[in-house]
Amino acid sequence: MSDPALFSHADWQAHAAALTLRDLCLIDGAFVPAASGKRFATVNPATGQVLAEVALGGAEDIDRAVRAARLAGPKISTGPSGPPAAPLTMGAGHARRRASARRFCCDWPP
Repeated sequence: MSDPALFSHADWQAHAAALTLRDLCLIDGAFVPAASGKRFATVNPATGQVLAEVALGGAEDIDRAVRAARLAGPKISTGPSGPPAAPLTMGAGHARRRASARRFCCDWPP
């Protein structure tokens, strides 16, 4: 495999054009639709161009992801910084306390 640092701009453009964007949530190692079935468009703020339609995850999706992370935590907690699931479970608890629990990125619809 080539060193990505040596790729040209054209190489990166070709690579990006070949990507397939998923419109699903990644929960418990599987790509699944949002429980609500809702989706939204992500927009390039510089151009206004729609980049992709993606799943609009909500509280039920957060709960499923947190349950999966808690179950996986003991299995994958071999690193020096503790269980990788810990930040996920703490973050999800914080998200539930906030009215804007579904605002995961700056252009997420309210």
